[in-house]
Amino acid sequence: MRYEIDLQNVGTREAFHDLIVQTLPCPAFYGRNLDAFYDVLTGQYGIGELTFYNMEDFMRNLPDYGAALRALCAEAVEQCPGLLISFTE
Repeated sequence: MRYEIDLQNVGTREAFHDLIVQTLPCPAFYGRNLDAFYDVLTGQYGIGELTFYNMEDFMRNLPDYGAALRALCAEAVEQCPGLLISFTE
């Protein structure tokens, strides 16, 4: 499956995870943190391709969390050969 997430005007971690829950097939027990997001990316939830839009806005609002998100996504792609994740500024 192909998913798109627009990060424009996302200014909190909570808002980021709200988008994740609204967009991706997350389990009911989704932990609303980056570890839980990694589990969704690398689990059996059928994430094939994921594009994050407006990453520049997100990085401006949450620079440390944005850097952690990029690193986590790179690791997930490395672990799951069929997973594609891209970021647009």
